[in-house]
Amino acid sequence: MKAVQIALLSWLLIGQGSCNETLSEVDRIDSFDKCQIALNAVASPSEQLRQQNDVLQYLKELINNKYPTWAAAEPKQFQEVGSKLYYVEEDNKLNWFTASDVCSSMGAHLAYFKDGAEYEALSNHLLNLTLSKSKDARFWMDVNDICAPGAYTSLTTGKNISYAYWETNRPDNFDDEHCVELRIKQKRFVMNDIKCLSEKYFICQKEKQK
Repeated sequence: MKAVQIALLSWLLIGQGSCNETLSEVDRIDSFDKCQIALNAVASPSEQLRQQNDVLQYLKELINNKYPTWAAAEPKQFQEVGSKLYYVEEDNKLNWFTASDVCSSMGAHLAYFKDGAEYEALSNHLLNLTLSKSKDARFWMDVNDICAPGAYTSLTTGKNISYAYWETNRPDNFDDEHCVELRIKQKRFVMNDIKCLSEKYFICQKEKQK
């Protein structure tokens, strides 16, 4: 497992400016292929999924040790939107890993869509926000292809996403972009792949209480 962690960490952080000193504790590995080979060597799909989730958790811990975690001063208000409850952070920008942990601390997770109805409900809700009048309206989702480039999964479920509304010609994995944001284009919110360590607003999601 350690080899997988080091390979993925190196692949994710090399070339990320101030993050490079994090690599002083591990050997640089030039290719993400070593991480993928290590994952593929695991026999069963369920074990691969467990390994993948372990890698993501390991990365979250390392990133959050370097970047202070933003903590809410008071409980946040979730709003009912369609079939889910959402909290939209419009004041603080965080990297993808830290945003994920903040949502977890609220008993929630970064948002993802199960189907078109969930997308339409959340997209319409976001369009009504004051922030959406600005090009700065960019929000993290839980979607990523960190462990298998081109295979977009939900961090929450560990499974391939069942619905996506991508921006035209996206995803393109330009310059190692492996996390997904929602951003506004032509009065619609669309999905775009972007570097995980960039800082965005974010959307936390949880189920309605039955």
